[in-house]
Amino acid sequence: MRSDFLLGKESDSRSVIVAFVLSDNVLFSVHDEDLPVFQHFRLRSHGQPDLVADSLDVLIDLYGFRCGIFRRRAGRGLCRSRRN
Repeated sequence: MRSDFLLGKESDSRSVIVAFVLSDNVLFSVHDEDLPVFQHFRLRSHGQPDLVADSLDVLIDLYGFRCGIFRRRAGRGLCRSRRN
């Protein structure tokens, strides 16, 4: 799966391409830069070991977190995650 993640502030943002590969319940992400959404996820998961059950949960949580940021910026409920 390929996706674009925004990096930076609203006035100075750019898109970073991220590729995801899910194989044998292991999620691999390939990207040129470390993105805040991944850093936030790592911080949250260290404090909450039961946050995810498997690799698919990680992927869903990453998109849910990203949608939450977008929803706050846009003020609309355009994205829905499993955790809402």
